Amino acid sequence: MFEFINFFLSGDYNVRSLAIKFNADFLNLRTVPSVAEAMQQQYVTFRNAASTRSALFSEINVLTRDAYERATDSDTAIANMYDAEYGGTTGPHYAYLNALLNISGFELITGIDAKSAKSFSFIDIGAGSNELLRFLRDELYVPSENLVGTDISPASRDLIERDGFVGFVGRTEVLPIIPESYDVSFLSYFVDYDTNQHASFESALTMTRKGGKIVLEGLFPCTSFGLLPKDRDSLEFVTKGESASDDIRLVALDFISIGEASGRNIQVERICVGERFVYSHFGLVKLPSYFLTLGV
Repeated sequence: MFEFINFFLSGDYNVRSLAIKFNADFLNLRTVPSVAEAMQQQYVTFRNAASTRSALFSEINVLTRDAYERATDSDTAIANMYDAEYGGTTGPHYAYLNALLNISGFELITGIDAKSAKSFSFIDIGAGSNELLRFLRDELYVPSENLVGTDISPASRDLIERDGFVGFVGRTEVLPIIPESYDVSFLSYFVDYDTNQHASFESALTMTRKGGKIVLEGLFPCTSFGLLPKDRDSLEFVTKGESASDDIRLVALDFISIGEASGRNIQVERICVGERFVYSHFGLVKLPSYFLTLGV
């Protein structure tokens, strides 16, 4: 029923060497039995859910294409595209599965014991279809009042609020969020759709309490293919799209630089390699997933 697409990155072995240079842990989550087995079981349910929505994929594909064609800037184009996927009377028509969404994966990636998670506050920046906040509440028993989601898509914000959480819409640097409000800030796999990566990283650090963590998941190398062509050529990016290890290095160094400017010592705690399954208007897709965990 689906064209199942695999994306492979060359040079994954360089990521392990990069972790060593940062004195950080390296984990290949695909070879950790507890994570791999959990994801295999979760994938069956995920695939079945995708199959029930497959008839609508072509319709959503038209809506998202039209959103891009109508927009004059990338932020608007991305917001409109995701409104089409997250909204509507039969939405959302987008969902993902990654290693953060099982208990073992969460513990390994974040370094937080699942039993203690309920005492932490979390913000998911780029929450999208909101799987992570629901997982934190339903599986780790984090109180809803300790969970916040943001996205540039109004439909995503509406979904976050329908799920029972506080939601914000807009770029992180303009949101009315008090500095150092959260113990853990997640940056959820949108680096390639970000028109100002540096501002997003800076805002995430501002929102995160000293002694907390930032967990960034990304598709690397990052080519910013999600932006309008004119913005890909004119905007300045932290990432260069040359290799996974180089882009992760550039992101880590940017966080460290931002920390130094604000008197904070940023430590790269671990770099994890895994997989992300997505169903969207592209169909059912398997993508690489890199997690960068920073102690801030």
